[in-house]
Amino acid sequence: MTQPELAVFLQQISQHGIGLSFWSYVLMGVVALVGGYLGAYLKKRGENYAIRQDMGNILLQLKNTTTVAEQIRGEISKGIWVEQNRWNLKREYYTVLLDSLNRAVDAIDEIIEIESGENPQNGQGHEYELWKQISESTRKIHEAIGPARLFLGDEAVAAIKKYYQAQYAAIQTPDWWTHLDGTQGAANNAYNELLAAAKKDLSINGAEFDKSA
Repeated sequence: MTQPELAVFLQQISQHGIGLSFWSYVLMGVVALVGGYLGAYLKKRGENYAIRQDMGNILLQLKNTTTVAEQIRGEISKGIWVEQNRWNLKREYYTVLLDSLNRAVDAIDEIIEIESGENPQNGQGHEYELWKQISESTRKIHEAIGPARLFLGDEAVAAIKKYYQAQYAAIQTPDWWTHLDGTQGAANNAYNELLAAAKKDLSINGAEFDKSA
C-alpha cells in the first residue's frame, strides 16, 4: 500500500467512524513505508538489470568487432608477407639472370679485344677460359629461367628468349667475326632489356640494379 492509498484509507475510516488503536496506525504506516521502499527498490533493480543487459550486449558486440578486426589484420599481414616474399624471389631471380648476362658481356668483350689484337698479352688459353665463362653463364640462365617464369613478368621472359634466339643465330653464322658480333649483341641487348624489366617489376625507378643484393 502506497502512502497516497494509505491516506485515502485512513480518511475513509475517519469518515465512517471506525476506531483503530494507536498501534494499528503505526503498523499501517510501517507497511506503507516498507511497500514504498520495496517498490522503489524493485524499480531500481530492474533499471540496473536493464543497464547490465545493455552493457553485456555492448561488450559482446565489442568482442565480436575486435575478433573481426583481428581477422582482417591477420589477412592483411598474411597478404603483405606473401607479397614481400614474392618480391624477394623476383629480386633473387633477376640478380642471377643479370649477373650471368653481365659476366657473358664482359667475357665476349674481352674475347673480341683478344681477337682484334687490342689485348695481345692474353693468348688462346685465356680466351678458352672466357668461352667457358660464357658457357657457364648460359647454363645458369637456363637453370634459373624455368622456375623464374612463375614470378617474373612477360618482358623479362621475352628478353631471355630473344637472347637464346640471337645466340643460336650467331652460332649458325659461318663468319667468325659475325659470330662474335652476334654473341656480343645478344648478351648486351638481353642485359639491357632485362635490367629495364627488373626496374619496372621491382619498382626500382631510376636506380641502378644492385647485383650484390
